[in-house]
Amino acid sequence: MEYHKINQDDLKVLSSYISDPARFITNPTTHWDHDQFNTVCAMPDLVIQPVTNEEVQKVVKYASDHNIPIVPRGNSTGLMGDNLTVEGGISLDMIKMNKLLEYDPTSLTMTVQAGMRLIDIEKFLADKPFSYMPAPAMHWALICGNIDTDAGRIKSC
Repeated sequence: MEYHKINQDDLKVLSSYISDPARFITNPTTHWDHDQFNTVCAMPDLVIQPVTNEEVQKVVKYASDHNIPIVPRGNSTGLMGDNLTVEGGISLDMIKMNKLLEYDPTSLTMTVQAGMRLIDIEKFLADKPFSYMPAPAMHWALICGNIDTDAGRIKSC
C-alpha cells in the first residue's frame, strides 16, 4: 500500500486540531524513532501529543481520510517495535493523556486515559482492597502500551 506523505497543507490542517503548538512536533528527535531495545529505528514525520478525545478523533479521522500512516505510542518501553511508525507518518504520543477519569468501587472498575503510568494506577490503588499487577517496567510504562501488547496479564513477562 502506498501511503500519502505529509505535506505543508496536512501540517496546517493537523496543527489546527491541537490547542498547544508545543504538542505538535514537526522535527522529531531520536526519542521517537525506537523502542526499548533501540535495534530497529523508524522516524515519524510528525509527533502529536493529544490531551483530549476530540484531538485524537480529529487527527485519526484526518489521517484515515488522507491515507497517512498513524501509530499510537505509549512510553516506548515495549520490546516489539509496535510503537514505530510506518513510512514516516504520525506518531500519536499518548503521554499527555494521563488522568484517572473515574473510579467505581462497587463494580471494581476504573477508567483512565491512555497515557496514565502503571505506577500511578498502583499508587491510586494503594489504599484500596486490590492492586494492578506489578510489571517490570511499571515505573515508566503507560497503560495504553500495557494493554496494546498484552503485557498486563499474569506471566506476560
